[in-house]
Amino acid sequence: MNWTQIFVEALSSVGITWLAIFIFGKKILEKALDAEIKKSLADYQKKLNTDLQNEQQMFDVAKNKFLKDYEFQLKIKDRAAGVAELLSVAFSNSYTPERFNRLAWDLSLWLPAKIVCDLSRCLCREKDAKKPQEILIEVRKILLGEPDALTWDNIIYRPMNSFTIQQQKKVIGAPNLVQNEWEVFC
Repeated sequence: MNWTQIFVEALSSVGITWLAIFIFGKKILEKALDAEIKKSLADYQKKLNTDLQNEQQMFDVAKNKFLKDYEFQLKIKDRAAGVAELLSVAFSNSYTPERFNRLAWDLSLWLPAKIVCDLSRCLCREKDAKKPQEILIEVRKILLGEPDALTWDNIIYRPMNSFTIQQQKKVIGAPNLVQNEWEVFC
């Protein structure tokens, strides 16, 4: 054997050894990279699920707040409608004492005492009593939480026919009790 053959055989065995190391190293590296990628994907999925749960919780909180605000707005509108209905009933000729009392008593449960007293004086037509529109503005301030640009003289209304004494006598069923058309409320 000559040196050339020895050299070629040595290179071949070294080359085969390097080739084997390269192939096995590549497989080991691929498995290590594959495991690392799977671990990273699992971590990312876990973080994504946590973020999604947090977003869902924030959405639920915002949704619940919106629904509560909406329900509160509906309640405000209902209460405001109660004041308007009482005034409308009081100045109409088609009320019943039961309906009038129910509305007045319901409003007295949530309106501040000053407004209840102003409303009573208005409905009894006392001297220096506030006008119905002024009371509506006061209630509006309470319901909105703050005054706004609307004033009592901006509220339009159509004057209603007042009760005649005869109509009142029919409604309350006491012909001798009514002295004037507003005594029925006081």
